[in-house]
Amino acid sequence: MKKLHTLKFSVFFFSCYQDYNRENKYDIIMRLSRFADENGFEAVWFPERHFHDFGGLFPNPSVIAAAIAATTKNINIRSGSVVSPLHNVIRIAEEWAVVDNLSKGRVGLSFAPGWHPNDFVLYPERYQERKKIMFDQIKVIANLWRGDSIETVNGAGEQIKISVYPQPIQTDLPIWITTSGNKESYKSAARIGANILTHMIGQNLKTLQENITIYREELEKSGYSPYEKTISVMMHTFIGEDRELVKGIVKEPFTNYLRTSTSLWNNMDRSTLQDHKVMNKLCEVKFRQHWETAALFGTIDSCENLIKDLKGAGVNEIAFLLDFGVPDSLLFDELEPLLQLKQRFAVEE
Repeated sequence: MKKLHTLKFSVFFFSCYQDYNRENKYDIIMRLSRFADENGFEAVWFPERHFHDFGGLFPNPSVIAAAIAATTKNINIRSGSVVSPLHNVIRIAEEWAVVDNLSKGRVGLSFAPGWHPNDFVLYPERYQERKKIMFDQIKVIANLWRGDSIETVNGAGEQIKISVYPQPIQTDLPIWITTSGNKESYKSAARIGANILTHMIGQNLKTLQENITIYREELEKSGYSPYEKTISVMMHTFIGEDRELVKGIVKEPFTNYLRTSTSLWNNMDRSTLQDHKVMNKLCEVKFRQHWETAALFGTIDSCENLIKDLKGAGVNEIAFLLDFGVPDSLLFDELEPLLQLKQRFAVEE
């Protein structure tokens, strides 16, 4: 079997709106992005969320990406994700072509079909067919990115051809598909030669490894090299000197973070959401799941073991999600241990 690429490390953002003050909402994001840029991280990832506290700082990842492009030099800048059915496909290509120019060719896009019906007030008619629409849009964006023209209709009802300006720096757009663990999503990504962005919520190591195996088999069937693509896994992260001390630091902010997201859970009815005792119990269970298997909460040694397991499952990029509500002073205290952890994987085995 071909040896996997060296494991890469990135920083992922997905904070709650309520965790930031009015004047300096984006200060932590800017500072952490510069830190990642200066310390050899692979990428920074920015999500897209609408109309909710959870992820409320990120209605359009291309806007934040443009700011980061202007203040960094080396790090890749990626959407995690663009919910493309909520947008005009031409505008996606235009906006990110600007970011690619500002960053001198450091853009990558992960695409998601969207999931919450409230987001689709922007394009309500697309909700039912959102996955098909997303893959159709990816094809158009990739063509526009390469400089091709597409046919469309102008304001006078005339059929015309348009191309995107500015032309991107990169000839081909690096593309990811965001999936929460659906096997068909892995297969669909492989058929178009896309990378994978996923997480451990709803997956364990066994199912993740199974999905990666399915993905690589489908890549080979589709004419792509199965080991040249990236499987990026987002992990909530806090590294400290003592595991129980870390638990004491992260439990309250992370539980509050989970609680903020509860109204977005599709399987929750209104009466359950309004029952504080039930919700507290659910959030406690969710925290325990993350603490045990789905997050990098602990010491350098304990987190190294989980990362080795992820690498063994076929993962070749870990994206540390740091901004889940831990106080700023403590958040910045963990950066040195984070670098030490990253350094342990710096040399290819």
